[in-house]
Amino acid sequence: MKKIILVNVIIFLCLLLGGWMLFDGIYVINNGKYFGPPEPGLWHFIFRFIGINHFDLGPLFITYGVAWLYLVGLFWGSKGSSSKWLKYMAWGTLWYLIPGTVVAIVILLLLRKYENYR
Repeated sequence: MKKIILVNVIIFLCLLLGGWMLFDGIYVINNGKYFGPPEPGLWHFIFRFIGINHFDLGPLFITYGVAWLYLVGLFWGSKGSSSKWLKYMAWGTLWYLIPGTVVAIVILLLLRKYENYR
């Protein structure tokens, strides 16, 4: 895979994940539920298990979303160690079971390949 294509795929996936988390965080604060089905994905069982109401996590989703978008902006501008911070964000998003987990794993794999280009 050519480096420019790799970078664009990484940026797209990070924007997708971060944008979705930001949107869903704002949505749950405004509507009292997440966008889509009445119960969110499998990730909500993690929070239910530790006693946290998953409908109160809007600020967490907004924070994650903004952090993703900020870091992808740094990555796009090729600022310093932004790929390292994107890896930390991807590791920190693995709890977002199923859709977020899969996208985060793909991002981690692509970032590994990207770092081999340097």
